[in-house]
Amino acid sequence: MDYRIKVSTIFASCLALALTAAACSKAASPCLTKGAEVTITGQHDHKAAITAEHVKRGVGGTYVAKGEDHDHLFMLKDADMASLQKGQPISTVTSSVNAHVHEVVVACKD
Repeated sequence: MDYRIKVSTIFASCLALALTAAACSKAASPCLTKGAEVTITGQHDHKAAITAEHVKRGVGGTYVAKGEDHDHLFMLKDADMASLQKGQPISTVTSSVNAHVHEVVVACKD
């Protein structure tokens, strides 16, 4: 009986495991199914949302943090979306309006 294993068999098995692990880790991110929650610091209320569709697309963009009397813009890069796809939170800063900015933290919805 020959117990030697071919290198190609080991490579194919490792590749299959790696692809499965990558697929599982990507599917495990709640951002891909529920979207992301946006927390905006400051003494007045601003609201923003990042949908699951935006996260899945993986392309950054400009978002609006809506306020009662003024809005702020914030940008997410492609790398930020890749982080969200992996379930990792990101942070950035809004545009300056009325001589102030806000810190923005984006994390997957639970």
